[in-house]
Amino acid sequence: NYKCLAVLISEQHLLAPAHCFNEAMLEDQPLRHVLLGDWNPTNPFMQPDCSAQTNCAAIPQLFSIAEVIIHPDYQASTLLNNIALLKLTHALDFSESIRAICLPPYRGSSTSYAHFAQFLSYAGFAVDKSLPFKLKGLMHVAGTSACKRKLRNLNYITASRDSPLNHICANSNLDAQIFTGAPLMDVQVRDSEPSNYYLVGLLVGPDRYTGSETVNLFMRIQPHREWIEYNML
Repeated sequence: NYKCLAVLISEQHLLAPAHCFNEAMLEDQPLRHVLLGDWNPTNPFMQPDCSAQTNCAAIPQLFSIAEVIIHPDYQASTLLNNIALLKLTHALDFSESIRAICLPPYRGSSTSYAHFAQFLSYAGFAVDKSLPFKLKGLMHVAGTSACKRKLRNLNYITASRDSPLNHICANSNLDAQIFTGAPLMDVQVRDSEPSNYYLVGLLVGPDRYTGSETVNLFMRIQPHREWIEYNML
């Protein structure tokens, strides 16, 4: 019943929405572990996940959490700073099925590049259990003005006043609601070739807007990079 994802950003650290660690979410049982390398959450996690062609991934691995650091300015009612850093008890070894994603560059740095493309990739598990495997699709990103209107209509007035906007509004090409914490990603291109993925945002909640349109709200990572790296020391 715990429907939150975390994104690996180093050998020992992950990012997740801060709301995943509120008392209501954890009242039945405290959160002590993260599961990495899992592709099918419906089978026992100690079994390998295999495709129809019997291509199997490595067995998922369970890691203990040493610390959860919630952003000090997180405000649940306003959606601001909805981000937390998880530290594992020990560093892990990367593998074919467990890799970290890059953080976005600092705004205005010499390596900075715009990530507000029209379409960005995302991945995650569907809330609907009839869709067992990890999904990957595209998000159609709304413009800044349109996103501010959506935030206002969802009654996130304070968040809508941020300049630059610290949230991204997007619509998925897949008709499936996914767990919060799912990563929104872009690809860094060097010499006209894709170099690596980097983390643009974390899904902080699919929300209903005007009764019918599904709005996926992502917390942008770039404005929080300095806080993230300071707490990784």
